[in-house]
Amino acid sequence: MNQPTKTASIIRPITLFSTLILIGMFIGEGLAELGIIPFSLCTPPILIKAYCSSLICYVAIKEGYDRWYRRLAWRGRRGGLLVVLWWGVLVLFAAFEYFNPGEFNSPSGLLEVFLFVQGTFAATRFSKHIYLTKRWKEAVKDIEEKENDSDRHKPKACAIFSS
Repeated sequence: MNQPTKTASIIRPITLFSTLILIGMFIGEGLAELGIIPFSLCTPPILIKAYCSSLICYVAIKEGYDRWYRRLAWRGRRGGLLVVLWWGVLVLFAAFEYFNPGEFNSPSGLLEVFLFVQGTFAATRFSKHIYLTKRWKEAVKDIEEKENDSDRHKPKACAIFSS
């Protein structure tokens, strides 16, 4: 029961693969913008939408179903790596824009994907915090209840010896 769902196991590699494809397309679009590639490229908006939808499906399964319903505590930090990867891509293109003012424009859709990934990551961190706080409060309540139960079963001191 402590294993992620099969759906999450399927969506995880799809999300990783689509991340790499999308970044590759953005880099290709940037290289075309710089003139390194002799033809024009544009990342298809449908791919951006499909990427965002696969990411949100993965997060919904991981957060909603596995963490909250099945009460699985995942220990992976893959979301943080995804954020760092997208930050790297954004900084790379921002540097190109900075050093080539007016000659270079970042790929269309890059900022939207970046903001979507950032927002999704923030939502998952918030959800995890709420979940762990709730679990912590439940654990404290269980301990207090056990202590109260053990106090009830202790033998009472004889009235003569208690002052």
